[in-house]
Amino acid sequence: MDFFVLKKVLGAFLMPLPLTFICLIVAWFFVIRKSQRASLIFFGLATLLLALSTLPFLPEALLRKTEQQYVQYDPGVPVQYIVVLGGGHVVDATVPLSSQLNRSSTVRVVEAARIYYQNPGSKIVTSGGVGYEPYSTAEMHKRLLVALGIPESDIIIGNSTARDTEDEANLLSQLLSDQYFILVTSASHMQRSMTLFEAQGLTPIPAPTGHLVKYSENGKPWWQKAPPASRHLLKMEMWWYETLGRSWQIIKSWFA
Repeated sequence: MDFFVLKKVLGAFLMPLPLTFICLIVAWFFVIRKSQRASLIFFGLATLLLALSTLPFLPEALLRKTEQQYVQYDPGVPVQYIVVLGGGHVVDATVPLSSQLNRSSTVRVVEAARIYYQNPGSKIVTSGGVGYEPYSTAEMHKRLLVALGIPESDIIIGNSTARDTEDEANLLSQLLSDQYFILVTSASHMQRSMTLFEAQGLTPIPAPTGHLVKYSENGKPWWQKAPPASRHLLKMEMWWYETLGRSWQIIKSWFA
C-alpha cells in the first residue's frame, strides 16, 4: 500500500467517531467473553469520547484557540500572488460548480477572490491535486474563480498533482521564492500550512478563512448551544485532524 494512502487510512480511523465505534466493538467483544469489568471500561470510554466530541464546550475551546492564531488579511499589504490551497472536490455535472467543491475549498476561493479585488494587478495561484477525479482541485478552483468574475489571465494553476499540503509547498516553492505572497486556507489549517511553506524558505502572509468557531456580539442563549450536535463533532474533528497533522510533522522532523 502507498505510504500516503496508509497515512490517510490510519488518520481516518483515529478520528473521534471511529475511535468511539472501536471502543464499542471492543466493549461488545468483552460482553461476549463475559468480562464485565473490561466491557464497562470500554463502554465508558465510548460514552466519554462521544460526550466530549458532541457537546460544545471542549470542541469550541480547542478549535477557537487554533483558528485565532492568525488575524484576517490586512488589505494594506499589497502583494503580487494570492495562493489558495486545495481543499477537495468531486466532479458531478448534476450539481452546481460551487457544490462540486467541498466547503473548505469554496470558502477559500471566495476569500481569494475578495482579496484579489483589494489588490489590483495581482494574480491568484490555485493548487490541489486530482485525487480520484478527472480534473484537479486547482482546475476546479480556477473554474469557480472565473465564474466569480476573475479574468482567466489573472489565474495561475500552480500545481495539479499535490496530494497534501507538504506537496503543495514543495511544488509552489520555485514560483513563490524571494517574495511575499498571500496564503489563503482554512483558519484551522493555517498554522500547519505556514510551517510547511516557511520550511521551504518562503514568506507567506496568512489569510485565514472558513472559521467554524464564531461568536455574535450578544451570543446565543445557553440552551441553544448546550445540547449535543453534529456541528460540535465537526469542530472536534477539525481540531483533531490538524493536531494529528502537526504531530506527523514533528515525528518526520526527528528523522530528517
